[in-house]
Amino acid sequence: MVGPGRSRMWLVALACGWLAAAALNGQTYRFRFYGSADGLFNLGVVTLYQDRTGFIWAGTQNGAFRFDGQRWRHYGTESGLVGDYVLGFAETPDGSFFVASESHIYRRNGERFEALALPRGRPRGSQPMVVTSAGSLLVALSDGFYEAKPPRFELTPRYPAQSPRGVFLHQSSIWFGCGDQACRLDPP
Repeated sequence: MVGPGRSRMWLVALACGWLAAAALNGQTYRFRFYGSADGLFNLGVVTLYQDRTGFIWAGTQNGAFRFDGQRWRHYGTESGLVGDYVLGFAETPDGSFFVASESHIYRRNGERFEALALPRGRPRGSQPMVVTSAGSLLVALSDGFYEAKPPRFELTPRYPAQSPRGVFLHQSSIWFGCGDQACRLDPP
């Protein structure tokens, strides 16, 4: 039989063992904050994207920024982005890289961006474009979805929808915000 003192010592030792095991299994997270000193002078980050070459892109209220692992580089008016609020990014299988802003869809050409001709309407919601399994760009504009196929990427009407906001592609279904609801479009 074990006396009361020994029993408490066992409980204390057992509790210490559990605490030590929990501490060994606990994870420590390291956060690094980026700001003006790192080249990210607009801290209103709206969206993030990693391109196929590994660069991280940040869409802000004043243009796009690309992180090369050390510093952020700003892409704005001087690069062809008209100082717009950036809503999202997309990259097609052929390597074409796109930026959506509140007023334009831009395609990257070297270190500059060129605006695609918008038939009517403006990009809607956060992340207003996705790449389809066929490699085309699908964009949510004010009056519906438009598709741009490589290599020219001219936007043509594809699916009518009432004020779609944002878009997400899951298998063959197109999910998007529609008013105060979430909608799904299953193309034929």
